[in-house]
Amino acid sequence: MLTERPKKRLLYVPPETFEDYIEIPALNWSTLKWLSKSPAHYLHATTNGRPDTATLKRGRATHVATLEPETFAARYSVWPHPRRGKDWEEFEARMLSASVEVLKRGEAELAQTLALAVRAHQPAARYLTGCLTEQTIQWTHRRPEVNGLEGYEVACKGRLDAVGPEGIVDLKTARDGSPTGFAREVIRLEYHVQAAWYVDGYREMTGRELPWAWVVVEVAAPHVVQVYRADEETLNLGRARYRELLDLLHVCQRDNFWPGYAATEMPLQLPRWARPLDDAEDTVDPDLKFLED
Repeated sequence: MLTERPKKRLLYVPPETFEDYIEIPALNWSTLKWLSKSPAHYLHATTNGRPDTATLKRGRATHVATLEPETFAARYSVWPHPRRGKDWEEFEARMLSASVEVLKRGEAELAQTLALAVRAHQPAARYLTGCLTEQTIQWTHRRPEVNGLEGYEVACKGRLDAVGPEGIVDLKTARDGSPTGFAREVIRLEYHVQAAWYVDGYREMTGRELPWAWVVVEVAAPHVVQVYRADEETLNLGRARYRELLDLLHVCQRDNFWPGYAATEMPLQLPRWARPLDDAEDTVDPDLKFLED
């Protein structure tokens, strides 16, 4: 249970705020990944901003509660009543002007519970002990001319959850943190591409290549925590993917052409599981093949 905050307090102002990070004129992974959907989605995201979601909100609160717990009360406020009426509108306006995010009591308690689970998990605590949190990195990606595509440079940036003696740490909340379940999420949400982006950026900026680890905490009780380390094959796959996206971005910017999923019409192919067996010769028992004659 969260304790009530004092009415008068000093707002938390870190040495470099997230707002300062946003203003850095460079490309980050959160923006580049929209290109994985389509150039049209990327263009829309860069001109209209990223929509907020309940999942993103939960992730932000869990990050602060876990990695910067001493700032949680200054950065979040709990509104325990229904969000309607004049009192709510005045409270929301006051918090917005103070750059304080409002949580429901259940949302705040969940963030604190997940943070406790992570800090009580020995392997996760080992990765987070002695870490610097919310670290900004900046570098330049240089692509020489290859296969007819002219060379180019891109100013890049990243915001690392934590960097410590054990490596770079990324904190994730998940519905399914099992090896199979989280591996699916890594591919679906391209977490491995994000990992390679940050590992390479940190190396470009510091000259040091650090290991990458995900600290995963399940949202549902018992809030199981698991640490996964990215191997070289995983990082190489992510590295190839973000470089492919940067090449695509360069061409779209050069030609000022931002198509959707394809520039022309294309045939629709149903997923294999939805199609009738079209390889009957390969699936029928040879001893029963005479039944087809």
